[in-house]
Amino acid sequence: RSGRPQLSHADASRIDRFTGLKNVRILVVEDDRKVASFLQKGLEEEGNAVDVLHDGNDAGVQARMVDYDCVVLDLNLPGRSGLQALRDIRAVKPALPYVWA
Repeated sequence: RSGRPQLSHADASRIDRFTGLKNVRILVVEDDRKVASFLQKGLEEEGNAVDVLHDGNDAGVQARMVDYDCVVLDLNLPGRSGLQALRDIRAVKPALPYVWA
């Protein structure tokens, strides 16, 4: 193994929906820094702009400040959970697509 984090097949399939898109802005909210880096590198290699947060506390504020095309969230985040962070984001951008990672 290369030491890269392993994603489940279901997670990888959901993320693959976005890899066909080019030049989109994506917010990744993931506390595991290896997984966050893996997602960021892969999405950037496809031509996307990616911002990463490592806890759920600032996700809503960040989504208000930046015009994201989608968000990738971990459910188990420190601070505010992924579900709480999604609620914060959806309060300001109800139509923003998301993927659980």
